[in-house]
Amino acid sequence: MASPTPMACQASPTGPSNPILPIWTQVGIAKSVLSISSPGTYLSTDMAATRALTWEIMEYGANVKRQPPDRLGSFASLPLPDIRAAVEEVGYAMDVLNADSFVLHSNTAAIYLGYPVLHRVLAGFDARRTVVSIHPTTACHHNHKHDSPSERYLTSSPLAPHYRAPLFEFFFDSARSLLDPRHNPPLPHIRFLISHSKGVLPSLLDGLILILRLDNPSLHFYSRQHSYH
Repeated sequence: MASPTPMACQASPTGPSNPILPIWTQVGIAKSVLSISSPGTYLSTDMAATRALTWEIMEYGANVKRQPPDRLGSFASLPLPDIRAAVEEVGYAMDVLNADSFVLHSNTAAIYLGYPVLHRVLAGFDARRTVVSIHPTTACHHNHKHDSPSERYLTSSPLAPHYRAPLFEFFFDSARSLLDPRHNPPLPHIRFLISHSKGVLPSLLDGLILILRLDNPSLHFYSRQHSYH
């Protein structure tokens, strides 16, 4: 039985003396961008600890980026679900730490991309015309948003005791999050990078467009592969 935890990857060495840099050269990797994977920086209900951890990670990423700036970049994390602190850190990360962009997770404590409470953060991204990387994480129900990451996984994912989240839960949570932004005002200047090929969303796309057009017959949807009128 697999451990019911969302984290499944081992850390890779990073830094100016990173022994992996020569390997990148050998295999043709020009540049890599550091970011925080699941479960992010919200590890407990102690928001002071969340803010401190987020700040430490942002500073670390900025320092790594300064050492070999042509080889390493940094996507800054934000201290969500503290919306006020997250809004403030957008400017700090871009203007002071020179972050390349930001990483958000498919949800943070049951806050998905389309939730109105997140709009102030997304509006800050839009104003700066930034790229936002969306990384999947474990599903979270509002009734369990204050649980630990492992507890949230157990209560929100029926097969949690048997499989690690990245096996398939991540893909479904990406789809949940990507379906949500339609509930927020348009933010045309954000470019989203979606990890793992948008999860299961591509296979649901045709049916999704048909259902959305029931509410909005004039809907126009475009992607690199499909155009719907």
